[in-house]
Amino acid sequence: QLAEMPDGEVLKIGKARIRGIIDMHEHFRAGANPQQYFGQAEPLGIEKALFVPTGQGPDNAGYKEHMAALLEAQKKYPEKIIAFCTVDEADPEAPQVFRECLEGGGKGLKILGGHPEFYDVPIDAPAMKELFKVAQEYDVPVLLHVSIITAPKTEDEFKRLLDEFPEVRVQFAHYC
Repeated sequence: QLAEMPDGEVLKIGKARIRGIIDMHEHFRAGANPQQYFGQAEPLGIEKALFVPTGQGPDNAGYKEHMAALLEAQKKYPEKIIAFCTVDEADPEAPQVFRECLEGGGKGLKILGGHPEFYDVPIDAPAMKELFKVAQEYDVPVLLHVSIITAPKTEDEFKRLLDEFPEVRVQFAHYC
């Protein structure tokens, strides 16, 4: 019935039977209002969300501003927000940016590079390996795209990366 709803009308949903749901992948940009999101999510039983700061492709432009805003939002709503870090994988300073985000409260890493619109560094490139070393050191998960249908070469790249870092926990975004 959603397709028939007039523009601007809000979907009314009754109380969820399941509580404590964690939404594991929402994008975040500076200026976002987390309360607006949770106002819509809570009736569905979603009590917490993992947000990933997302810039513009192909190099994640603007991500540092979005990441700083997300870390501040997590401080304001620690019981509702799980903030992940992100980087531009091609940036030589990416591992240090990732470390600084983790030390500022980040709980993991979202790598956009495997996504077809952001893919500019192979998933098993030296820059990616440096990021996985940091994830392993801090024992945090990595959320990434491995687009084996639209970018088939990412499958072998990813397998090589996992062989080198079997201890890093990986969560896939959308499809793999």
